Amino acid sequence: MTPEQLVALLGAVLAFVFGYFPWIKDWFEGLSSVWKPLVNAGFLLVLALALVGFSCGGFVDYFACRWDGVIAALIVWVKALLVNQLAYAVGVRQFKQRK
Repeated sequence: MTPEQLVALLGAVLAFVFGYFPWIKDWFEGLSSVWKPLVNAGFLLVLALALVGFSCGGFVDYFACRWDGVIAALIVWVKALLVNQLAYAVGVRQFKQRK
């Protein structure tokens, strides 16, 4: 699995967790509309940078352990943000509006 696929998959999973898991959903819905996308972006950024750290530690071989690896991780992060927002819009928000 490529890092793009992994982070995109986890971005989609994160959208569904925030939309459907009861106690996390309640916490997430309690946030203001300004903080919701920032929380999503923060979690995904931590994940992308953790993959860089794991690559530097030798656990996985996703990114180079240099600045260009960090830049590549940031590009993957932007793609994951797009997948996260699409999954939330299609899989969560759409069903909330039907109720």
